[in-house]
This record gives sequence, structure tokens and C-alpha cells, in this order.
Amino acid sequence: MDKNKKPLITERPDEFIKSVIINKLNLTDIPEKDLIHIKDKMIEYGAQTYVKNKKQNPLNFKFINRTGEFSLSSMIFGLVKSFKLIKDLIEKKEKVLFVITKNAGITEFVEQQCNLNDQLFVTKRWLGGILTNFKTIKKSIMKLNDLEKLEMTGDIKKYVKKEQIEKRKEILKMNGFIGGIKKMDRIPKLVVIFDPALEYNTIAEANDMGCNIIGISNINSNPNLISYNIPLNTRSKKSAWLILATLFDAINIKNNNPTNIIGKDITLPEFLSSNNNQTKSIISHKKFSSK
Repeated sequence: MDKNKKPLITERPDEFIKSVIINKLNLTDIPEKDLIHIKDKMIEYGAQTYVKNKKQNPLNFKFINRTGEFSLSSMIFGLVKSFKLIKDLIEKKEKVLFVITKNAGITEFVEQQCNLNDQLFVTKRWLGGILTNFKTIKKSIMKLNDLEKLEMTGDIKKYVKKEQIEKRKEILKMNGFIGGIKKMDRIPKLVVIFDPALEYNTIAEANDMGCNIIGISNINSNPNLISYNIPLNTRSKKSAWLILATLFDAINIKNNNPTNIIGKDITLPEFLSSNNNQTKSIISHKKFSSK
């Protein structure tokens, strides 16, 4: 790389939105006004430097007092590219798989948006083989559908009480693992992963199957393992909701559903109200390898 060449990512996010995102790249799927609103609402602080992944791009994070602060320009760039990818796939009638298992409070929002738009999700725990052993998973999905059909038709009442209780427990348990992928009839072309450093099994399977990966990632993630990187303070529910709500709007617009962010004054959901005064969020989990 030519050392004299000006990097694409700049430290002036407002200027970056106008000159690079809108004028140079012509990425206008998210209006300039909405991008500025998203930028203004973000919490920039990320993780303490001891959890830094050695392969993390220095353009994505800078360090102040041993704390990583993500680049708003990098976040905006990753967001608009990811938004366009999702929009293009939805236009082709493809489904998107959202994986977020480590951020309680946001998972309910993800489930609600996926159910609204007929998309796929895993929010409880990643069951090994969902992508790499889909034939076996599909058998479990068929079994779950059969059990739920018994409940819906009332045929479950043909069983004795003990068997009814057992079947209902099994339905509840199976829904926890595969309820969000009941409509997955083939491997999705895109997987959106929240905090890739914590979802390493999902990353491995998605890469093995050739899926595109959007990673909403903190400083401890390896950006080389994902196709589209959105650097973020993943410990902030407020920041997490802003990014996910925007990505879901790529689907909401196509399906003529109400948007969360696009074309609106941003109003945070009630479950985020306790974090409104949060200014700093530090990752406390263990250091992950840079593999």
C-alpha cells in the first residue's frame, strides 16, 4: 500500500458520511440524516486493551487510557455495506440468519423482528451442526413441526396426561434450540453474528459452508474471519440496538413493515432506558485467542 495514499476511513465521521459514503461510494440506502442520527447516539468506548485481538485493524479502534474506542467512520462504513447486502438478498427472496446469544435484552428484539419478517434466528445457544450438519438438524425441525401440529390440531389429547406433559416439555426444549430456524429449508447465504469472538463455533461453520458473514464486533474479534465488519462497543445495549435496528430496517422496508430507524427520530425502547446515561462499557470476559 502506498504510504502517501489517503486512507478511506477518516476520523471526521460527518465529513466521511458526506464525502465518502454519499458522494464517492454512492451508498445512499441509508439517508445521510439517519446516518448522522445513528452516529450521534453511539457509545464509542469498547474494551480494555488486554482483550485486543492482534489481528484487529488499527483503523477500527484507537486506544485512550488503555481502553479501545471504535472508529465511528469504520462503523458507518461497515453498516452501510451490510445494509445494502441484506437489502439485495431480501430482494432475491433469500433468508438471513441472525445469531445473538450473549446479550440478554437485545435477543427479544431480534426474535420479534425476525418473526415479523419471516427471517431466521438463534438466540439461546448455537447448536453445533446447524450449518455443517443441516441434514440431521432438518430431521429435528421436522420432528418439532410434527409435535407442534399435534398441539395445534388437538390430537395431543389422544395421549394420556403423562405423555401430553412430556411432549409439551419436548416442544418447549426444542423451540429453545431450533425454534428460530424452523423455516430454514437450505443453508442461508448470509449470517449476521453479534460479537463474533463469543460465537466462534458459528463463525467456523459459516466459513466452512461458504456463507457471507456480517460481524458486529468488538476489539477482541478477528476481522479476517468475517466478510463485513461493523466495529462496535458490543457491551452497550444501546449501541447494539441501534445497529441491529438499522440492519432490520433493510428488511422492514422491503416487506412494507414499520421501520425502527430509517426516516424516524430515533426513540430508544423502554428496556434501554436504564442505560441511557451509560458513557462507558468495559468487557470483563476472558481474553480470546487471536486465531
